[in-house]
Amino acid sequence: MKKFVILLFVLFLSLVAVPVQSKAAGEKGQSLFEKKCGICHSTNRAKSKRKTRAQWEKTVLRIRTGIELLLVTEKHAPS
Repeated sequence: MKKFVILLFVLFLSLVAVPVQSKAAGEKGQSLFEKKCGICHSTNRAKSKRKTRAQWEKTVLRIRTGIELLLVTEKHAPS
């Protein structure tokens, strides 16, 4: 799950911080976005949002923190 969080953050950075330089790279990024962001919710939800880079960073941090809290809770749950 930790790898998922890291991948989510890397995906976020690749979508907002690095301009797409080719159609192939854009298609690969779109595919990765749909695969990773679609795990927890519809990708239409994220696509419909118009946010600044700072707003997306805040969103990713919030999601990441929530996932980390979930992992800690699961780790310490009684068996």
